[in-house]
Amino acid sequence: MQEVKKQTINYSLVNDLLAAGKWQEADAETAALLLKMADRESSGWLKKHDIEKIPSSDLQMLDRL
Repeated sequence: MQEVKKQTINYSLVNDLLAAGKWQEADAETAALLLKMADRESSGWLKKHDIEKIPSSDLQMLDRL
């Protein structure tokens, strides 16, 4: 499994939205971050092989939030 080139991901907006109870906005921001992590922002969707390339550390961070 090949990982996408490591990018700097800012989780603060997701964290702030979750803390404020803004679940739909947090969900949308999480989706945007996942697209960024997989370098699929221009397509707007992920394929299975794209998801497999997202670093597990990033997925773990989102899970912890």
